[in-house]
Amino acid sequence: MPKKLKKTKGKTKAKGKKGSKAGSREEKESVVKSAAANAQLWEGKLYASEKAKQGYRETAKKLLFENEGLQNQMAQAERDTVDVITFLKKEDMKKDDQVWFNILALNFENIHPCKFIMNS
Repeated sequence: MPKKLKKTKGKTKAKGKKGSKAGSREEKESVVKSAAANAQLWEGKLYASEKAKQGYRETAKKLLFENEGLQNQMAQAERDTVDVITFLKKEDMKKDDQVWFNILALNFENIHPCKFIMNS
């Protein structure tokens, strides 16, 4: 005949931790998955920031070349302006010389003695 088991009130002895290995394994897998997802997130952020940095570099280079071109155009415009002003001053001086020459010629004709002789 089989032995009778004693019934105990309320207290049972725990024999080892059931599921503790499975639970810790699940926790470890969860932590690994979380770390992998976090690493992938940061990798994506790094990629995006590197791409943005490259875009800023390209834009800065374009602006540098454009700025240099505009400075060259401005310097050329200033040289052209100086050349035009110099030319206009020379033309003005030539016209002033012509005017004075014409005034002197008119005065000379009015005073010249040959004119008096021809009119007499």
